[in-house]
Amino acid sequence: MESKGKVPHLHAAICRFDENGNINNDHNIHLRAQRAAERVAVKRGWKTAEEIRTESAWRY
Repeated sequence: MESKGKVPHLHAAICRFDENGNINNDHNIHLRAQRAAERVAVKRGWKTAEEIRTESAWRY
């Protein structure tokens, strides 16, 4: 997790090639990345993006 700025966030390095050199489909990769980030957050006990968004909405 990166926290040098004011907002802690994740960086992900993604490779489209599998172990056999085949190219993985990148259709809707942004949605799959969001789901993966949520799984990581839940597993590590971090707040999910949805939880942060909900908290921010109540402040305004």
